[in-house]
Order: sequence, then C-alpha cells, then structure tokens
Amino acid sequence: MSVGRRAFCAMIPAALGSALAARPARAQGTSSFPNRPLRLVLSFPAGGLADNLARALAPAVSAALGQPLVVDPRPGGSQVVAAQAVARAVPDGHTLLLASDAAYILNQHLFSKLPYDPPRDLAPVTLLAATVECLLVPASLPARSVAELITLAKAKPGVLNYGSFGPGSPPHIEAEAFRAAAGIEIVHVPFRGVAETVPALLADQIQILFASQAQALPHVRAGTLRALAVLDGARQPTLPEVPSIAEAGFPGLVARSWFGVAATAGTPEPALDRLSTAFSEAMAAPEWKERFLDAQGLVSVPGGRAAFAAVLREEGGRAAERLRAMDLRLD
Repeated sequence: MSVGRRAFCAMIPAALGSALAARPARAQGTSSFPNRPLRLVLSFPAGGLADNLARALAPAVSAALGQPLVVDPRPGGSQVVAAQAVARAVPDGHTLLLASDAAYILNQHLFSKLPYDPPRDLAPVTLLAATVECLLVPASLPARSVAELITLAKAKPGVLNYGSFGPGSPPHIEAEAFRAAAGIEIVHVPFRGVAETVPALLADQIQILFASQAQALPHVRAGTLRALAVLDGARQPTLPEVPSIAEAGFPGLVARSWFGVAATAGTPEPALDRLSTAFSEAMAAPEWKERFLDAQGLVSVPGGRAAFAAVLREEGGRAAERLRAMDLRLD
C-alpha cells in the first residue's frame, strides 16, 4: 500500500513475459475466451478493502465476459501466496490476481528469493483504484498534530508502538520512513491484516498506524481515531480538515496505495485485451464512482495494460532506490 508512490498520479496520464519453466503449455486458441468461470485471487483477507472492491466489481465484469468471476482470497506471506498461485496457473486468462503494489513491486526488493518473478510471471491487465494513506493515532493520545506526535515520541523513546500488516507491508515501510525522517524511536508490532490493526489502535495497544482512507474514515468521523495527516501533497476532499504530510514538513512521505489486476504471463494477447476492457469499463461506470469509490475514499486510475506496465517499470526503480537507502530486507 508505499514506495515511490508520490509519482504515481503524475505517471498515469503519461503512461497512456515468459512463463515459468514448470508451467503448463500455453492454452491454444482464444476465440471462445472465456469458456468457464474465472477466478480472481486476492492477496488480502476477506472483509477488507480489496475484498470489498473485488466483490463490488465482480457482477459487472462477469456480465461483460459472459462467465462468473469468483473471488478467491488467499492472504499470507506478504502477498506472496496469492501471487505465486497466479504465477503458476495455466496461462489461459481464467486465473487473475488482484493485489497491491507490494505483490507487483516491493517484494522483488524485500526478498532475496521469491517463488515468483513479477515482471516475468505476471502479465499486467489494468490498474483499478488508488487511495491516499493517513497517519492515524487513537483519539486518547495527547498529540493533535504530526509535530506534537514527534515531540511525544522523543519524550518517550521506544514507548510508542506502530502497527502494520506484517514486515514489508506498506504500513511497515511508511512507518519506518516516518521514524527515520522524524528521528524518533517507535516499536513495530506486526498484525495479520486491517481486521486486527484498527481494533488494536482503537484499544490503544498500538499508538500509530498508517492506513488507507477507507479504513480510517468511519473511525475519524466517529471521533474514535484522529488523522494527523494524509500522505499526499494536498488535502483530500474526504478529510478537508486534515493537513497533508507535505504541510507537516515531510513531502518525501507522500504515499498512494493502489490495486491492480494481472494474469499469468503467457496468456494470449486477445484474452488480456478482453480482460482489460471488461475491468476498465466496470471501473468507469458513473454509478460505480458514486456508489463505491467515493464512499471508500478511493479514486479510479484507469489506463489499461500499457499504463499499468509503465507504472510498474517507473515505480520499480524508485522502490529499489528507496529500500536500498532504508536497508530493509525480509530475509
């Protein structure tokens, strides 16, 4: 959710491999594609933002393709489990991956050995949506700004905890970047997903969490959590009273999380084109923006296969550079 995201929005307008050796042979012919139900493998648990996004999109995509789209959550292993399942699938377009930038970009630089190679084993289909991250604290914490949080952390080094979805997850990387930039000592407490991190923040078991607006909005509006900043260069319409992280003095911490869909590398080009069109048209529907995107604090980032491939190339380079500077590895 993440490294190099500050350039993400600027890249989208401008943006307008081979299979594993052990993978089964390429499917023959695409005139009847799809000819059975499709499976959309999720790298996140059921009930979260990605799951909600997939299930909301599924009916429109199914209608466009003339086959059911089955949502299959496979969380775990820093999104490796889901990505590996798609990388090793038959390359016929019937098995797809919905994941964040961690699966497509970050894991290449966090692990010395991966059971899949994103550029080689995954074929970009389309970007879907992005969300601006927030810096959250419990409403009970005596810090009402980023500056006050830093002052508190410096007065109590090693006392404040921050949560993440596990080592190498975007909240972990964002918190580590904040820790280094602010010169503070805070303690990492990993969880298995947002279903655990937000309740932990509400219960004051952790005091800092970087999370998406979709996860933050209900609690911020209810007054149980406080958003100290949005990780963008400007304030957000959904949280106009919350300063941007650039306003708080940390423009280098701008972070925009995004979701994209990929197929198994080696999938025939006509199948990839049809998949890209089906997802892009579903995302572009006016009622979709009003009914789902705005409510979740998401923005649509259409562009299809070429735009997605360009984003992966550009952000991959930035991710490598920033993670080297942080000296962050997971093995």
